[in-house]
Amino acid sequence: MEPGKVLQDRYVIDRLLARGGMSTVYLAHHRVLGHSVAVKRLEIDERLAANASAARAEFLREGVLLAALEHPSIVKIFDCFADDEGCFLVMAYVEGRTLGACIRAAQAPVELAQGIAWAREVCDAVGYLHTCTPPVLYRDLKPDNVMVDRGGHIRLLDMGIARRDTPDDRTQTILKGWGTPHYSAPEQLAGMKTDTRSDVYAYGATLYTLFTGQRPQECLKRLLHAEPLTPPSTLAPDLPPRLSALIVKAMEVQAEDRFG
Repeated sequence: MEPGKVLQDRYVIDRLLARGGMSTVYLAHHRVLGHSVAVKRLEIDERLAANASAARAEFLREGVLLAALEHPSIVKIFDCFADDEGCFLVMAYVEGRTLGACIRAAQAPVELAQGIAWAREVCDAVGYLHTCTPPVLYRDLKPDNVMVDRGGHIRLLDMGIARRDTPDDRTQTILKGWGTPHYSAPEQLAGMKTDTRSDVYAYGATLYTLFTGQRPQECLKRLLHAEPLTPPSTLAPDLPPRLSALIVKAMEVQAEDRFG
């Protein structure tokens, strides 16, 4: 979308912020109130043409849920809508850098004490989602979706494929196979039933990169070839053994072997 484009007669696009495999994020401002927002367009029409109407309905239903979330580490969602341009989430604009960007810039894992502090904040935010009624599954936790704001605190971004963990799982076919190979759990990438343990896997994978500076092996390759995870302590010898063991357990390919 070009700068100056107006969505819903109120959001004016300023510039492109980021582009990913499933979404594009723009900086925009409210034409009446003036404040800056981030507008995320989900790229679902091309990938899911046969289920486009169902995907839009599910997107709007889940948008209502996400807008109700209140946690200091979760970016607030103000609005959601679907029109001829696509499906959109409008959320607070947070200035800072993602964990992924911090790690790439340093070309090294973060310092241990800082990494543990950030890991605690991420854990607290995901724990809040899991204790909602019904639980909310984040489904896309990875270093590039974790923002470090100007105050040095964590903010979770990109709630676009989050969903409620309910028996009536209508998003399962709509979002089948969506995820990130190095960070998403094997059951999610395979389009199978996901639950809170799927987020536990992604949390472990995120910590793996945080403390080693490297991406973990892809889970489906590990599963298909019975390939064990390279322990993070092998890549980061100064990592405390208990922390390395925690990451390995969180990243078990079988959900029942992970933390609950």
